Amino acid sequence: AVVSTQSTGTFAYLSYCIAVYLSEIGGRVEVEVVTISFQYENISWAGSVAIAYASAIHVGNALGEKSVQKIRYSVALNTFNLVLERFFFLIVMFATRYPFIKMLTSDQDVIDRTLNVGYIYAAILTMTSAQECLGRGVLFVFGKAGFVSRVVMICTCTVGVPIMVILALTTPLGATGLFLGIMAEKAVEIMVYVFTVRRLDLQEEVEKCSDRLDRETKGHGKVERNGTGNGTVGETQYLFK
Repeated sequence: AVVSTQSTGTFAYLSYCIAVYLSEIGGRVEVEVVTISFQYENISWAGSVAIAYASAIHVGNALGEKSVQKIRYSVALNTFNLVLERFFFLIVMFATRYPFIKMLTSDQDVIDRTLNVGYIYAAILTMTSAQECLGRGVLFVFGKAGFVSRVVMICTCTVGVPIMVILALTTPLGATGLFLGIMAEKAVEIMVYVFTVRRLDLQEEVEKCSDRLDRETKGHGKVERNGTGNGTVGETQYLFK
């Protein structure tokens, strides 16, 4: 899971670096617009990761309790939390967008252009949060960290980067074209994640979890379950080994 997380972050970083490099084709204003827009990513990322980790804990506990119904409920609950958090984040983002941009630049051309593409980048931030929630928050728990990493790698190299290059070299869209490439990449990743989650056999995953716990605890006598008495916390810890 650690290696997969690092590789996922590496390819995301690669995608953003290429976007900044390609923005130079459109001139100084486009470079600053892309750079400023990426600052929102740093702010948004904290909320996205928090939701993803909360989702992983909820789903992991439900899996530890061997309850298919609770797993479904946990996934639905964290999807609702994602929508709610993004709703409030976007309200704050749009309410403070002018002073935030003003802190980073005094060039009115850059400010106006950043405001114009703000709606597109808001969609990217929302899609990134959904990607984190489904990837780290659900699929990681079911032992599919490597799968998530491969999806990000393939989508970055075959969807995001090619679209950014084509739009940067053949159209005058500038930052808008680069953001459309990132949006396409995120959209494909989310579709793959949703398809994968929907195809999960939860009863089979529960049985795999039970077998894994039996192997881990075999020969060690009674397992200390963190004093909770129900085993959910202790069992969840084994899932990530």
